[in-house]
Amino acid sequence: MNAAYDVAIVGSGFSGSLLATILADRGRRVALIDRQKHPRFAVGESSTPLADAILRHLGEQYGRPDWVNLSAYGSWKDTMPAVSCGLKRGFSYYRHHRQQPYRDSQGHDSSLLVAASRSDEAGDTHWYRPDVDHYFHQQAIKAGVSDLTGWQISGLDTASPHQIGLHDVRHDHQQSITADWLIDASGPAAAVARLLDRRPLAQPIRTRTSSTWMHVKGLPAWSDWLCRHDIGCDDDPFDADAAAVHHVLDQGWIWCLRFDNGITSVGWTSPGETLHGSLRSTIDDYPSLNELFSGATRCTEIYQAESFQRRFDPVLGPRCLMTPTAAFTLDPLHSTGIAVGLAGVARLADLILNQGDQPSALDQYRRLIQTEFLWLDDFVGTAYSVMPDFSRFSAACQWFMLAAIACEEQIQRSGFDCHRCLYSADNTAMRDVMRGGNRDLRGPLMTAKVTELLRRSALPFNTAGLFDPDVANRFAYTATKS
Repeated sequence: MNAAYDVAIVGSGFSGSLLATILADRGRRVALIDRQKHPRFAVGESSTPLADAILRHLGEQYGRPDWVNLSAYGSWKDTMPAVSCGLKRGFSYYRHHRQQPYRDSQGHDSSLLVAASRSDEAGDTHWYRPDVDHYFHQQAIKAGVSDLTGWQISGLDTASPHQIGLHDVRHDHQQSITADWLIDASGPAAAVARLLDRRPLAQPIRTRTSSTWMHVKGLPAWSDWLCRHDIGCDDDPFDADAAAVHHVLDQGWIWCLRFDNGITSVGWTSPGETLHGSLRSTIDDYPSLNELFSGATRCTEIYQAESFQRRFDPVLGPRCLMTPTAAFTLDPLHSTGIAVGLAGVARLADLILNQGDQPSALDQYRRLIQTEFLWLDDFVGTAYSVMPDFSRFSAACQWFMLAAIACEEQIQRSGFDCHRCLYSADNTAMRDVMRGGNRDLRGPLMTAKVTELLRRSALPFNTAGLFDPDVANRFAYTATKS
């Protein structure tokens, strides 16, 4: 077999499958290559208003109403209840101290809740990736994409049309195909880049963390735990568990993302090149978390990645490109992965369908991805550097949210433009202010002084009312997800 394709995509996760569907719908011959079958475990599960706006844009632009329905919790549950997800109304953070039960003050000095939608129906979602990726993969096949599941790429000629060698991992067969375009959508595996012996870029990365994660069943709601222990939730803008829940520790943080099928995604991310201890031993060090997790049972393997940050040049050749989620891995903090992946789908579809391999278009694609990575790295790395001081960490989270909200509001006003950077990274009015704020957060000033400095600096673009001391760390901004 030596079939010829217009585009070969390596990796059938959501980015690869969505891109394949768009291209096949427009008459391109597409091969979707992946050694693993669906459904399968994956992380990168927490959506945001920005991610939903891009998914909605893709659905409207390319005539896929099901993608539009998947951009909000209510329409997702109404139209595709068999595809599991979870409700995400915002972000919640709780500061724990080793060997001490969780406590909070009336002014919520040990917690922070930031809303992103006004109702469950308009809410964001946690993507149960075994179902979601499987659904998108099946839609790609229905669109006419050639399904090369069970094959892995084993050889490659970088000149277009690319001669691609494939190995059948199930039956030990070999074949080759040709493709005018080759897209590496393999996520952290970076399969094409590594086959070409490309090395990650050498520039320093501020964020250095390690992580371990799994899925569990039977985890009680944290909000129920708070009520049982008379820790008030009356002024919360949403249920604490209908969120990306962050349990902030002396060393790193634990996430909990609840799905409607009774499964919860749980992971621990900690600063440093290695993890000191396991997720279980870390939970045991915090009495309230130990009590919460006492009845939960693991339902997947335990996965681990140490010092996993890396960044490749996303342009491997004139018609050989990487999706953003293959080109770089940063960190789960701030839930940026789905939005970055969907923006990559929009940009690659535009490149292949409209712009071709013009050097200026490839340079722009490279610049967008690299600019966003460095921008996000500054925010995430800063947040980790101040995490032990919860007040300062709360300020760092709100500082990032200002950039995210400004981007969401711009899309709400003008529509999504795939040639613009995400998270306001190319907003000239904000750029220097935001970078200066991150420097101040990392600097020697006292936390109260830094927070006041950020509040004043944010005034020209703080439409969300963040940094307001009168709301006791309970922010109900919902304008971009109404």
